[in-house]
Amino acid sequence: MKTTSYLSNSPFQTAGNSTSNSAGGSESVTSKIGNLIGNLWNAITVVNVDPQIRQEYDRQGNLQWRVFDPITAKSRFFDSEDDVCAWLEQRYYA
Repeated sequence: MKTTSYLSNSPFQTAGNSTSNSAGGSESVTSKIGNLIGNLWNAITVVNVDPQIRQEYDRQGNLQWRVFDPITAKSRFFDSEDDVCAWLEQRYYA
């Protein structure tokens, strides 16, 4: 699964820096505002559609696989890794 950090170039990292009143300073503020807006836009519009898969134990201590599908916002439970693989192939590659 691929994970992405959307705030890796976060303008908040430079919050301690002050800008001067010169023309170069105003360009820097404009650039920071543009970066902030871009980061917010990416956070709002880019959705991770990769399923999240975890091993869990039920109340009887049996191992099960929990798959969360962000497209449908639903979780499914499977008894084996093979069942998970079959579901993934059917859901995402068929």
